[in-house]
Amino acid sequence: RISGRQIAEFLDVAGSRDGMREDEAVKRARHFLELADGNLNTALAAFFEEGSPQPQVKEGESDWAPAGYCFRCSGPLLLDGRCVCEEVRVRCPYDDCARLYDVRVKDFNCRKVRCGGNTFEGHFYQFPKHASRGEIKAWLRDNSWKGVSWQGWPGRIEGCGRPFRFPAESQLTFAGINSGVYITWADQEAPNGLQEVDPDGDYSPVLHCPS
Repeated sequence: RISGRQIAEFLDVAGSRDGMREDEAVKRARHFLELADGNLNTALAAFFEEGSPQPQVKEGESDWAPAGYCFRCSGPLLLDGRCVCEEVRVRCPYDDCARLYDVRVKDFNCRKVRCGGNTFEGHFYQFPKHASRGEIKAWLRDNSWKGVSWQGWPGRIEGCGRPFRFPAESQLTFAGINSGVYITWADQEAPNGLQEVDPDGDYSPVLHCPS
């Protein structure tokens, strides 16, 4: 399924032909994106190869990137035509949470996380990536840092705090939502379920516990 964001990104580079109505431009963008299975760079390459004029280069900008380079950042593409500046959507695997993440491919160096974080005074603080359940609780409970107490900490809690990892790059889909993979609090893979690997572990949602 092609999203509105993908269409907007396509039109931001390709624009619309002279005299083309907005609905026609959107329809054309969707056509090329569907042919390319949601791959923006492949869709744009097909669009320009058809004979559409390449975008005009503004002063101070780099030339339009030919096949093999990203249309947005001009960086080299991966073997599948993707760029590391592209984002994928990943969902927390726990059904009672299912928080969605927009993650850039280049940020996949460490894929093991603790779901969510907390927003305090307008800033989002991600939970420590390899923290234990007790450390997540302490993170939410302790409102002091460098001797200063922060009234109102932790603010609004987002996510469930439980461990999971993003899928391997070879398993990602850019056109839909990717499901996260279960791991234990010790970051051990659990392909057949957490009970088999860590039967005594507590994998209920981590909440803000005052005591």
